Amino acid sequence: MNIKPLLVILSALFLSNCSEQQNEPKIPQLPDGAYLLKEVEITENGEVSVARRDQIKIYSNNRYMFAFMHPEIGVDAGAGIATWNN
Repeated sequence: MNIKPLLVILSALFLSNCSEQQNEPKIPQLPDGAYLLKEVEITENGEVSVARRDQIKIYSNNRYMFAFMHPEIGVDAGAGIATWNN
């Protein structure tokens, strides 16, 4: 029995599997969980402001939702896609 063809096939399979994983960029995942914030940064029309308020923010599967009591409108909430930026 000649084992060389079997070794060539196994080597080719191993190398093809390794080459696929080399170039994939690793995107950091946001930690899942609930966080209580005392202040938040708000960006509107390119302007950044800081607001002090008790706010809960929940992250799960690269999504987020938040809720807080707004002094003028009552409960304020929102949700969206969460990504890291530096």
